[in-house]
Amino acid sequence: MSKIFGLVGAGGFGREVISYLDSVDPKSIYFIDDNITLSSVNEIKVISSEEFLKLPVKKKYFNISIAEGQTRKKLAQYLSHNKIIPQTIKARNSIVHEYSDIDEGAILCDFTIISPNTKIGKFFHLNRFSQIGHDSVIGDYVTFAPQVNCNGNVIVKNNVYIGTGAIIRNGTKENPIEIGEGAIVGMGAVVTKNVKANSTVIGNPAKELKK
Repeated sequence: MSKIFGLVGAGGFGREVISYLDSVDPKSIYFIDDNITLSSVNEIKVISSEEFLKLPVKKKYFNISIAEGQTRKKLAQYLSHNKIIPQTIKARNSIVHEYSDIDEGAILCDFTIISPNTKIGKFFHLNRFSQIGHDSVIGDYVTFAPQVNCNGNVIVKNNVYIGTGAIIRNGTKENPIEIGEGAIVGMGAVVTKNVKANSTVIGNPAKELKK
C-alpha cells in the first residue's frame, strides 16, 4: 500500500465524514482515536495516533472531524509536524465556486455552498446545508454547524464556532459584519452586528450572553 488516510475522531461527525471518501480504497482508511478502545467503527479500523505514525507507508494523509477549534489546531500542528499531509474532504454535492480560495484541511459536507470571491482558512468545517455568501473571509479552525446561513461581506476570525441554524446578516465591502476571534454564535442566533472576540451571543437579534 503506497498511501493511507487517517481521520481523527471516530464520533458521530467522523462517521458521517468518512462516507465522503467513497473513491478511496476502504482498506487504506483509518479512524485515529486515542480515546476509545474499539478496534473498528462501521468496518473502519480504529488506531491510535502513535500507531498511525508508525505504519510503514510512504504517504500518509489526514483530516480532523473534531469541532472544537483549538483542539483541531493542536492536532493539525502535531500531525503536520510529523509529515502527515492535510487533505480536504468534500461531499460530491457540495458546491464551491471557482473564484474562491480554500486553505488546507477543510471538510465540506452535503448540500453546502461557498460563493465566489470567498477566502477560507485552514481546517474549516462547513456542515450540512450551510452556505457562505460572496466576498466573505473565514479564518483558521472555524466551525459552521448544520444550516448556517452566512451572507456576503462577512469576516469570521480564527477559532469561531457558529451554531446550528444561525444566520449572519450581510455586511458591505466598506463595513463588513465581523465575528471576533474565539467567539461562539449560539444555535438559531440572528447576527445583525459585530460580535466581540471570545464572547457568546444568542437570540434574535443576537446579544451577548453575560457570564
